[in-house]
Amino acid sequence: MSTKLTTTCPGCSCICDDIEVSVEDSKIKSVSNACRKGAALFLNAKPQSNDGIDDEIDEAIEILRRAKKPAIFGLDNTTIEAQQIAIEIAKELDCLIDDYSRILYGDLLDLVLSSKIPTCTLDDVRDRADISIFWGSDAMNSQPRHLSKFSYFPRGEHKQKGWEFDRHAVVIDLYRSSSAKVCSEFFKIDQGGDAAFMDAILGTLSGKPPSSKELLRLINEIKKANFGVIFAGSGLISGLNRDTEKLVGFMEKLNEYSEFCTIPMVKAYNMRGFVETINDSGLERGEPFPQALVNQDVDAALIVGADPLSDLPFPVSRKLREIKTIVIDPRTTPTTEIADVAIHSVINGIFGEGSVRRMDGVEFKLKPCCIAGGGLSDEAILKRIMEGL
Repeated sequence: MSTKLTTTCPGCSCICDDIEVSVEDSKIKSVSNACRKGAALFLNAKPQSNDGIDDEIDEAIEILRRAKKPAIFGLDNTTIEAQQIAIEIAKELDCLIDDYSRILYGDLLDLVLSSKIPTCTLDDVRDRADISIFWGSDAMNSQPRHLSKFSYFPRGEHKQKGWEFDRHAVVIDLYRSSSAKVCSEFFKIDQGGDAAFMDAILGTLSGKPPSSKELLRLINEIKKANFGVIFAGSGLISGLNRDTEKLVGFMEKLNEYSEFCTIPMVKAYNMRGFVETINDSGLERGEPFPQALVNQDVDAALIVGADPLSDLPFPVSRKLREIKTIVIDPRTTPTTEIADVAIHSVINGIFGEGSVRRMDGVEFKLKPCCIAGGGLSDEAILKRIMEGL
């Protein structure tokens, strides 16, 4: 017998909570409302077995006990509850703990959380935003429902006419991305030209002649907007050479003309949750994980929900082969393949549960929509490691 239910998707940082799934014999048979990433996640989800997991956890505990310079890395694709236990393990081991946020976004999230850069929720965007600027981010590929659900196409409380009349969407990037092909305007900038383009916008706003008709049209949209949002991607931070103070100053100037906010376009579904959780804990992260690897300041790594062997530059990632590695991940990745211990956890939101924070900081609860296999969640595995230490 088939059961239909509504669930929440951990496919990206949009955390869509309107996903409809049909479950039959503990298997997902169909998915509605999900994007291609979310649909693939649900339809391809496989339960995990507990076979051998006790020995794997014991071996992981032994590696961490013997390590003189352990580190914890990842945690952007797991629940807040798992992140909290990982932080307790870091305190117990007196070791560094890090995620991808500093690598990809510098201190952008910290600036947003400390209110040095104004922010808002995606619901505010849907209901109020006149202009959305995707800067160094490609929502159509990273967060496929972003434009349709929040930033461009939807009818909001004060934006009943949607993209046809009420909204203007702009992409600023190095190349014509999938988002650029959909949005109202596209500005192609050179590598490292982000700061200069900010200066051009502010200069034209202050009365200087615009360098092009396209820039003048953008300035007119900014001037007439009551509320605007910049969706800042890792491309923007890279283009600014990680000088986020430039973005702080830019936002301050924009807010002299109208209300403008920034939302970091993080890709991992709970990166925002990790940054908030570790900031609330008061624990110092230590040096960035890639730098620690290069400096040989790590002799064992506990990696949760991440694939640094694929994501980090080769001169950095190859250092993983020189140390002991423990990986907790539902997937099979290049990092799990080279790990000394690979513990396959269940997928949260399908077989596991927990709390997460959307890219704008709004908290959601992931609940299992399937019960099968008896595998353990990241939280349960980390809890057993903590107890063993």
